[in-house]
Amino acid sequence: MKLHVNNKTVQSQPACAAATALDAPDATRPCGDILYGQEAFLSDYCRTGKTALTLGTYDDVTAKRTFSHVGAIKSVRILQVALSGLQVSSLYGAHTTLPSTHPNQYWVKSSGRVSDAALHLAEIRSPDSNAALANESISIRLLGGFQCDKIYRVVFSYQAPSGLLHVEVSEKCHTECGGECSASVHNHLVCRTPVWPHGFGASVLSLSSAPNTTVGVRSSVWQKV
Repeated sequence: MKLHVNNKTVQSQPACAAATALDAPDATRPCGDILYGQEAFLSDYCRTGKTALTLGTYDDVTAKRTFSHVGAIKSVRILQVALSGLQVSSLYGAHTTLPSTHPNQYWVKSSGRVSDAALHLAEIRSPDSNAALANESISIRLLGGFQCDKIYRVVFSYQAPSGLLHVEVSEKCHTECGGECSASVHNHLVCRTPVWPHGFGASVLSLSSAPNTTVGVRSSVWQKV
């Protein structure tokens, strides 16, 4: 197994553990599988198939804590085969251009178990509500970094089993400061959801921003997990 960072191999480890002097002659050594450390889970947790695949966050189910990746994930690809060094270089070259989103502009999705020192908050829940009646619009609060000179709107989307895509966009949101903020960037965003009959659980929530002008191109805002 090899770890590549910025198109460079920074770590390499054989997939199959080498036999040691303490092993019996016919002992079977672990080979191929990538598992969370057994000591971090309940007995037989890994072997029962309950280990979650979480991208961007390490979820310690025993301590009921999560440890978030610091930074931004542009794209993720899961493959069934190992890539050669040439294939890694090719993919790196095709995906190194990042969007022009301002680094102080992002929103956080959290169930309330994550600490975020940048937000000056110990326990956060964002959005602060995950349910509403099918015929009502409610106020929700998102946490993150929001530029005061931008116009933000939440976007709800849902793809039905038939393939039909449903999309609704909220009215203009407004920023608020919770705790310590700069004059140009606030850490709370309050939005009024559109009437959404498809249910929050089956939908994708995203956030868009645009310049505070009559004409401007809307762009997606980074989501931090």
